[in-house]
Parts: sequence; structure tokens; C-alpha cells
Amino acid sequence: MANPQLGKSNLQPSLANTIIQAHSSAGAMGSDGVQTKYLEDYIRRAYEDIQGFPDSSSRIFTKSPGPELQRDRKNHIILYPGSFNPPHVGHAALLWHAYLNTDASAIAVMIFAQRDDLLVSKDHVTDGKGKAFILSHYQRRQLWKDDGLGRFAWVFPAPDNDKLDLFVATIKRLTKADGFKISFPTLYGGDHISQKARVEELCDWDDGICIGSDVTRPMDFVPDDGGDLLQLQGCEKWKKIEWTGKESVTPNCWPCWPCAKIRKIFPESVKMDGTFSFGKPSFWYRSIVLDC
Repeated sequence: MANPQLGKSNLQPSLANTIIQAHSSAGAMGSDGVQTKYLEDYIRRAYEDIQGFPDSSSRIFTKSPGPELQRDRKNHIILYPGSFNPPHVGHAALLWHAYLNTDASAIAVMIFAQRDDLLVSKDHVTDGKGKAFILSHYQRRQLWKDDGLGRFAWVFPAPDNDKLDLFVATIKRLTKADGFKISFPTLYGGDHISQKARVEELCDWDDGICIGSDVTRPMDFVPDDGGDLLQLQGCEKWKKIEWTGKESVTPNCWPCWPCAKIRKIFPESVKMDGTFSFGKPSFWYRSIVLDC
């Protein structure tokens, strides 16, 4: 694992268990005596503050109470933008891999399907008459819905960047007022991050942090022989990210963030001996995660 810096930009590909650095700080007990609060509550409040968003009474996550914010650290919500026309197994693989292989400070994923007019310039599957296969924003959002994925991820309901910027600013304001720190690192696939790409232009939403992984497609700065990562132009040298977290239950394979997060996402799957039994997991989970 490595952590280059370009101005405020950080890029962490996923060749080891951790792909994003935890930014921990010594937090004090809040004036209300509460150290944790549920992310869903702040999402609802942000929706209420922004005109044109869905009824805030609708469910955000598929299983209550959902991800928690903690006062003693910066809480990361991974922002995952893309056209997703349609969302497929490769998209889900990158999402699951990034979330499970980050430490406890990455508490959730927000999927951002881009607006319809941006799809026109992309390559598309076509029918026999050459007509492009283009799904509406609503259809692309609906296809992401899944019980397992929905325990830690949700789809942002609006298609435009202005609403996204407003949401990020609103939820940061609301959480800061209650003594919580929050950030939105951005997840990109191997087609966006390369030695030729300008990394600082990718990290345009919040805090200049990018997450990348070669789990679904190769990256040109990741050597095939497993050697050291190649240097990215304008970035500092790669730095090893050490695991520093703690968990109340420690499996034999520790440190293992995928195991720790699976325990939180699917607590009903943990057996007495610490192993997992999933029964009939969802399609995304069955297809992607069991081999991680």
C-alpha cells in the first residue's frame, strides 16, 4: 500500500488490506455526552434542508440502525461516481473491495449516478438497428438496490453535481455542529487513474482524497511482477499505510478489515467459532465478496 500526495491529493490503490489512511484525532466527549450518532439521521436532515429531495421519512439504509459516526476520528463516506449504464458486477466488485478493505473510519458508500445527458458521449451496447442502450437516471438508481449492499451504501437521489456539492456542504455543516468530522473521499476505477491522468483533477469533491483499485482492471502504475508501485507524476513517494485499528472480536487471520466489516454488515452470519455462514446472500455479495 502506498500513499502519494499531490497538493491535497492522495491516491491509494488496493494491493494490501488497507487502501485509505485513517485520519484519527483525539476526540473529547461531546457536550451532549454522546460519542456516536447514526449517519442516516444526518442524511435525512440534509434532505430536509435541500429543496427537491425525496421525503426524508423514506429509508436510507436497508437495515437499521446503519453506519455510525464517531467523534474520535474523521468519518469517511466513500463517494462513488459513474454513469452505471447499467451498474454491473464490475462496478459492484470495485465498491465492495474498496469498502471492505478500508479501515473502520470509512463507514459508508454514497453512489452517484451521473445525469442522463453525460451518457451520450460514452460507448454503449446497441441493438440490431444500432440504437444505443441508455437507461434513465431513475432506472440506473433502481438497479443498484440490494439488501446486502444497502446495509452500508445508498444511491444519491439527484443526478447533478450542484445538488451533490450542496449535499456534501450541508451534511458536513450538520455533523460539525454536533462535534463530528466527516469527509467524502472519491472512488475511481482503473480507467480513470493512470500515470498519464492528472490526479488533482480527479479529487474535485472533498478533501482531495482519491481511492483506486486494480481489482477489476489493471492500472499502469501497478507492476505485473508484484514489485513496487511506479511513481505518479507530481506525487510524493508511496508510503506504507499501517493498520492501527482495534476490534472487540479478533479473528485468527487478524489484521483483516474485510472480516471486521463483514461482522458489522452481516452480524447474523457470524457463528460461535468466529467463522461465517451466509445462507443465501444477495447477488452482489455472493458474486463478489466471498472470494476476497
